Amino acid sequence: MNTWEAEQVEEQILLIYRFVEEDRLFRKFYGTGLPTRDNQLLNRILKMEDAEKILRNCILELEEIITGSRPSRMEFEEMIVNYDPSDTYRKYGLKGLGEVYKLDLDKMVELI
Repeated sequence: MNTWEAEQVEEQILLIYRFVEEDRLFRKFYGTGLPTRDNQLLNRILKMEDAEKILRNCILELEEIITGSRPSRMEFEEMIVNYDPSDTYRKYGLKGLGEVYKLDLDKMVELI
């Protein structure tokens, strides 16, 4: 996987990571999660107990491909907090995090 492909996959995984985090918060607070429509892969990710950990590891490995070094736990947390998905939404034609199910996750998995 080259750097450009790693950046594309990382953008999408960051969105999915944020979606999973938000879904978990919604489930704790409201008792129900965010709608996922017909995206089977996203539904499977949401059902996994360790989804956030797996996604975090993917992001760390992709960041290592992109920058040549693996971020520390603190650097990762800072990256997540400072990540502004606005440009990524526009790039993939999403109106917001609730439309993450529109991503072509099969293509992303193919790149991985």
